[in-house]
Amino acid sequence: MSGAADRFRIWRDTEHAWVAGVCAGLADYLGLAPALVRAATVLGLIFFTLPTAVGYAIAVFVLKPKPPALFADPAQEALWRGLRTDPASTLETVTGRLRALDARLARAERAVTTRDFDLRRRFRDLGA
Repeated sequence: MSGAADRFRIWRDTEHAWVAGVCAGLADYLGLAPALVRAATVLGLIFFTLPTAVGYAIAVFVLKPKPPALFADPAQEALWRGLRTDPASTLETVTGRLRALDARLARAERAVTTRDFDLRRRFRDLGA
């Protein structure tokens, strides 16, 4: 399993690549559509041919391919992507989920710590 820092890296996305996966990886990192990044790259090649080509070639050699098991499941991928692209909204979502879990835990604690629960448990133990 990859570390948390690996989930914030820019990877070459060879699974969705047209050439080497640089544009797809950059789009994934920025949370943009790959077509938008590819269009910007083509425009860069038209107007700034040498710098764009050199930058792309360097990115091909510097960026590692995205590992296939970077995320355990789609929910985890959505969480890490949200942290990268919109951390405030992701924090609000996680905080809301934790509050709901806390409320459920509090209800369970109240049910278990009541005298009625203890009495029912003792009656159940007598019957066994």
